[in-house]
Amino acid sequence: MSMAPAFTCNACHRVIGQDEGHNVTDDHRLICYPCLTTTPLHSRWYPQCPNGWHDMYDHIRYVSGNRTSTAMLLGCWHPTRSTSEAS
Repeated sequence: MSMAPAFTCNACHRVIGQDEGHNVTDDHRLICYPCLTTTPLHSRWYPQCPNGWHDMYDHIRYVSGNRTSTAMLLGCWHPTRSTSEAS
């Protein structure tokens, strides 16, 4: 079985650790935990949101525990396929 692909945060562009939480927003953007609590990021990504006090927690649809579950959730990888087959 091959490993799931590494993902980068759509906000800060750093690679999210293999066993670190992966957070998927309402519009399917992936962000790391350090970016999750930033109000400026919320204002930038959701300018139409009427709640100025929101942070990214308020727009998270899925929280995944690791790369494998995130990749499977997003439909871009399956444990029986190699990483090159999934792309």
